[in-house]
Amino acid sequence: MENAEKSLIAKFSTFFVRNYRTTILIFVGVLVLGYGAYTSFLTREGFPAVQVPIVFIQAPYFVDDAEKVNEEVTIEIEDAIADITEINKVQSTTGNNFSFIIVEFDQDFSSKEGSRLIKEQVDKDANLPEGVEVKFQTLNDRYHEKFGFPFVTTLSTSPNIATLAPTIETPMPSMRGSTIGPPLPRSVGRSRFPLPAP
Repeated sequence: MENAEKSLIAKFSTFFVRNYRTTILIFVGVLVLGYGAYTSFLTREGFPAVQVPIVFIQAPYFVDDAEKVNEEVTIEIEDAIADITEINKVQSTTGNNFSFIIVEFDQDFSSKEGSRLIKEQVDKDANLPEGVEVKFQTLNDRYHEKFGFPFVTTLSTSPNIATLAPTIETPMPSMRGSTIGPPLPRSVGRSRFPLPAP
């Protein structure tokens, strides 16, 4: 049986070696079909546009009081957008100097349209204090168009120093003049000396 298989493989190989023009023609044909499939026959998408129906609302208000920011900014914005029927869920975070609201829409609603609708409602109905500049951002804005993937900016704030002061037990040591381990012994005229074990 092995001899029959070897002879079949040998016959197959011998045919293509003897008919080298046919072999080259098949090889070129496979290359042309592969190149055509890669460039035009098959549709492909590296990073298809995904519509994520989420809008981020950022409203800085520098008063250093979370309750005041909540009452004068966060609740005002939430009340202004409460009548939008396409909204599925609203989550808000209020800090000492900012309000951050995440608005999730129904799946069949685009985030750009939602951002426009929210902006109209906030401009029309929200009675915000002077100096509050509300910013709207979607997952599919200029970063997605430029880089081809969703890009989200995260907002982080550091807590108020006055609230952290009582929790600090020991002062931070000075880095000036500090060493990682014991100092190496000084020697004059020697090129080698043993290092102390850690």
